[in-house]
Amino acid sequence: MAEQFTVNRDDPKQSLQALIFRTGFDPADFEIKEDQGVHDIDVGGHHPRVLTLRRRGTSLRCSYQIVSNGPWLFAPFSDLTSGRYGSPGRTSRPNFLGS
Repeated sequence: MAEQFTVNRDDPKQSLQALIFRTGFDPADFEIKEDQGVHDIDVGGHHPRVLTLRRRGTSLRCSYQIVSNGPWLFAPFSDLTSGRYGSPGRTSRPNFLGS
């Protein structure tokens, strides 16, 4: 049985893994690191959370600022589906609706 990846609003790393899987890539081929943005400070004076995504096979890496209750997953979705990280390793993509 295939491992299930689901978007979890409270866990950005898990949400990004689910997005990687649902766009046809193997999450095991990616490294995800989470850290606090040390150079950027948002309006409230807090350091934003940042996820850095790196595809092991290509060494390409991009960082994404996590915006609470915002559409932050759009940027990595766009990068994954536009070919920025190369081609997916799997030949078929799962249905986004889960059926």
